[in-house]
Parts: sequence; C-alpha cells; structure tokens
Amino acid sequence: MTDFNYIHIAFRGEIQGATRTLYTYAPDDTNVNPEWDTAMVEPAAAIKRFLNTNECYVLQDSELGHYISLITRNTVFPERGYVMISILIDNGCALTGRQVLGMFAGLKRVFIEEENLSDEAVETVLLEAGVPREPLRLEAWKYAVPESSAEIVGEAAYRTYISHQELESIFSFPGQPEYDGYRCIIIVSASTSLRPGVKMPRITVPIRKQYGVVCPEGVSASSTLVYDGDRLVLTYSKEGFNSHSETVVAGSPAAYTKYEGSTILVRTAAQTGIRFIRRVPISVTSVKGVTVNGYTISVNGRSVSTADPFIDFTERDLDPDGDVEIQVASNNYRPLKLSMPSAEMLTTEQLNLELQPLEQCVTLRLDFGDGRVFEQQISIEKNTPEYNRLHSGNFHGFRANRQITGDNTEVYNVDVRTGNASAGSANSEQSRTEDTDEAKKAAPKFVNVSDEAVQERPHIDARVPVDARRDETSATYDWDGSDDGDDDSGSAFSRRKAVKWLGFGLLGVAIVVIVALLLPEGEGLDTVLSDPTELAASGDAAADSIARQAQPMTTEETADAEYLNANSEWDFSRLVSPMGRSLAKAFTDGDLKALVENDYFAVKGRCTNRDANQIADMAWRAIGSPNERGNARKLRQSVSGNSIVLRNAVNSIAKVRPAENANESPRPQK
Repeated sequence: MTDFNYIHIAFRGEIQGATRTLYTYAPDDTNVNPEWDTAMVEPAAAIKRFLNTNECYVLQDSELGHYISLITRNTVFPERGYVMISILIDNGCALTGRQVLGMFAGLKRVFIEEENLSDEAVETVLLEAGVPREPLRLEAWKYAVPESSAEIVGEAAYRTYISHQELESIFSFPGQPEYDGYRCIIIVSASTSLRPGVKMPRITVPIRKQYGVVCPEGVSASSTLVYDGDRLVLTYSKEGFNSHSETVVAGSPAAYTKYEGSTILVRTAAQTGIRFIRRVPISVTSVKGVTVNGYTISVNGRSVSTADPFIDFTERDLDPDGDVEIQVASNNYRPLKLSMPSAEMLTTEQLNLELQPLEQCVTLRLDFGDGRVFEQQISIEKNTPEYNRLHSGNFHGFRANRQITGDNTEVYNVDVRTGNASAGSANSEQSRTEDTDEAKKAAPKFVNVSDEAVQERPHIDARVPVDARRDETSATYDWDGSDDGDDDSGSAFSRRKAVKWLGFGLLGVAIVVIVALLLPEGEGLDTVLSDPTELAASGDAAADSIARQAQPMTTEETADAEYLNANSEWDFSRLVSPMGRSLAKAFTDGDLKALVENDYFAVKGRCTNRDANQIADMAWRAIGSPNERGNARKLRQSVSGNSIVLRNAVNSIAKVRPAENANESPRPQK
C-alpha cells in the first residue's frame, strides 16, 4: 500500500516507434483510472512544434484532477527518443510549484539515469521534494466544470516562462480561466519559438493567483479563498480571553502568514507574538454603595490605569496554576486586597470592588458656659461630609477648635453658649438673606419668544407737537387780547422780531453816516489813465485770439485730416498743409512735445484715428519721465522711408512706456 494515496505517476517512452507506458505508481485502494494511454498527448508531437528546445511541460485537467507532465529527451540513451513523466493529482488536492518541480527533477534522475522503476524509489523522491503524505485540499485546485455553452477553441495553446520562479507560479495556480477550451497547455521557455508553419495560440495573460487559506487551531479567517490583493481578516482566539484581529493583504508579505504555492498558511499566535488579554469591567464603591472617585489598582504588583472602567488581565496575570491578586487603595478608605484563582477570573464578567471607610474616634467637649462642659466620644467615618466640616472647624454652625494631643486621637472644643449660638444664627440668617437677594438679582429674566406669544403694540403719541418758543413767549409777554380778538402768542412773537430788525437797521445807517464823514474828498486822489494805444492793442490781440480759435480748417488741412484719419499707414509726402508737414517733422525728429501740441492732436475732435491717438497718449505720458528719451528714439525708428505704420509704432513705443513717474496730467487740447 502506498503512502501517497492522492498522487498517480506514469513513465512513458518510445518502444519500436510507438509510445508505451513503462511504469505507473498508483495507490492500492483507489478506483481512479488515469487512462494514461488515451488521456495524454504524444511526447514527440508536442515538443517538435518548437525550435531550440529539448524539454517542455504540459498541463491538462479533467474530472479526475490535474495532469502535469514533463517531456524531455532521454539523455542517457538518445536513441530511445523522448520520454514523458506524468503526475496526476487528485481533484481538490493541492501541491506547490516548488514541490512539482522537485518531483520532476527526482523522477527524471531515477527513471532515466538510474533506470530504477520501483515504488520505493518514487516515494523517496516524493519525500525529498517535500510532498506531504496527507493531501492538502483547496477549493482553488478543484476541477471547474465547463459550461454547456463552452466550445473547444483549439487542440492546444502554449505559454512561456522566463525564470524558475515564474515556472513555479504556473504550476502553483494550474486552474486559469484562459485555459478553458483547450485540451492541453504546453509550457516552454521564452527562448524558444514555434517552428515555421506551426500555428498555435499563445497565452500572455498574467497568472491569476487564487489562494486557499489554511488556518491553525485558534485562528479563523474571513474567507478561505482569496485572490491576490484581497484583504483578509485573521481572528485569533483563546478560551477565556478577548479575541485579537489582524488584517493582511493576500499576496503581500506579512508576519501572520506564510505562502506555499497557492496556499496561505496562517501562523499561530505563539509564532506571531500575539498576547491575549481579558478585559473585565470593574466598579469601585463603598460598602454603602457610594461610588469612590480617586483610587489606585494593582494586579499582581503591576500598576493598572484607572482612567478606564475596566482592567486588562494578561496571560501572565491569569496563569492557570496561580492566583490573581488585586489591591485597591483610596484616601479615607481601608486598603482592599483581593485574591482569587485564575480559573475563577476567567469566568468573571463583572468585578465589583467594595472599600471599607476608615472610622475616627472623636472627643467632643461642648462648653455651655458657667463651667458646664459636656464631653462625649463618637465614632465617625472619615469619608462623610460631617467629618470634613468638623475637621475644618465647624460643628453645626459653632466654632470647633481642635486640641493638640500626643497621639492620633482628635479632641474638639466647641463653644455652644447662647450668645454664640444666637450670633451664629443671626449671621446665618443674614447670610441666607444676602444670598437670597443676590440670587434674585442674578436671576435671569426670561422673555416669551414662542409663536403663541402676543407682543404688546407700542404706544404712539398722537399729540400735535408745539414749538417750545411759543410757550416761552406766552410766558414772558402777557399781551392783552381785548384790543384785537385775533391776536395770539404767534402775532406777539412777530412784533417782537420786527422791533429787533428795526434796531439793527438804525444801527447800520448810523455807521454809514460816520464813515462818509471820515473819508477824504475826491479831488485829492491821484488818478492815472491808460494810454489809448495800449487799450486798442490789447483789444486787437484778444480779438485776433478769438478769431484764430474760431477760424475753421483750411481746405488743405481738411484734406490732410481726412487722409490721416482714414489710413493706418501714413505717407508723409502726401501731407501738404502746414499742420501736416509739422506733424511729419515731429515724427521724423522724435519730438514728443511738438507731436502732442500739433493741431491734429491738440484740436478736440480733429483726430479720430485710434492708433494715432494712442501714440499721442503714450508720448504725452513719457514727457518728463525717465523713459522720455527711449520713447523719442522709438518714435524716430518707427518712421521708415518717409512713411510710418501706426500699429507697428504703437507696439514699439509700448515696450518702453514709463513704469513709474509717468506724466499723469491731461493731454493739452484746444
């Protein structure tokens, strides 16, 4: 009986020109018939399709499983031709590409070089190749039944490999969608090529890697079948502890996984260094059920954070053979020390820790006056408000003075005489009254802003306003209304105003009379008359100026202006008027000032050429600026052969326009 009951091996070779099965290795208790002679391809027919190669591999699959074959020349006895070593792996059982190549190398040595055709030799080769005795079953290695509509595309196809690692990857993932429709897939080296005249399709699609996930005990995966690049969640669990999850990417190296061909082997928690914890909620209260704030906790001597309402117990804390020791301490409470078996803590869902308050024996000496002193000893818990008030020197509103003692006892002298009590009561009543008044003052005022609230309508004063001066006049002057029944306070005010203006008028007349009396007589003043010729000359100059401004353009100027406005390129030889000739000279000399003062630009409305106006504007802005000379030079250079192209001149002058200190005053116009 063979140990490897899921592997079938056949060794086939040529005998007298025909391919025969020379040896088979098969499990004893199997009913699988590999049908080597009918299912396999002819070795020579497959390898002779390629040039420059003596070795190739063949992939086939069926309902029985995956066939992987090696076709090679018999190097020991070349006259025997080609031999074929075929391996059938049962359906669903998986091997890695490295194991497959290891088997082929060992079987080739045993069958061809050593000519040892025995089961013992084969099993030795399988063990050396690392083939497990028990099969590893994966969904990715199961035979995919083709759809009824699938058609056979061709007899065979081929794909190439470059490296040994790529060949291992091809054998690790034998079930590729691109293989459907072909009887077999021939695997050859990339250095080979098809023989001339042989037509066979080549598969160049990258290998689609589908992994099967194998988890050890205590680990579960989110999926047992993943593709390269998929996210895989691994959950580690241990009895009594909280589970721990890690996310890995299939195909990428990770500390939690190991890759063997198409198998992802998940490592155990011990191999990855995962430490489990058990999180147990806690509550710390007093024996009376009051929640305790401000405490410290230690577990087996290890300090535990109290910021969260739980304790994380580690695997070391919950050693199966030991106990868990918990210590809790808080002010004004007795320290708590709790010890319980680890097995009990593993089943505890809630941990309730109760602290015992500390009690203090207090001696009270109550002084009622006249030598009446009563002494009493009481026991009081230190965590109560009563003890805190007594410790601060207050005993029910009376002053308590602590007496210094040589031990830990506490003695308080309390003055409870009537005067002190009333004073204390009065002070208390006064303080309560003040607190009440302050509370009333500080109490917020609420305004009803709901939709149902009805706002009060504002009060509108409908009385007619009365001038305040009328009231003052009526109060100051009491006119008798018997003479004129229509007189009222308004008419009285008007008469008062008329009297005031009459007084101002008389005062002004007096001032004029006084000034007239003080001025000298006219005969004593020296008077210088202008020369009649000067008056006539000034009048003629003004008349000439007015006439010159109002004088219309001459016929020549009109013709020049029409030519200048209608053309974008000026020929200065066509200008005949003095205005045109001076304009041409200003352009030729680069005289910016003469240009802008020319009548063509200076007279408003005469220049309607947009480019010409733009040149005049830039020339005016450049006058007095640091770029004045540069603008004049560009203006001269724009004249070529007694003519100028206005657009070129605009572009040329624009390059040297002043960036600062430009002439911003308005351009002169008549």
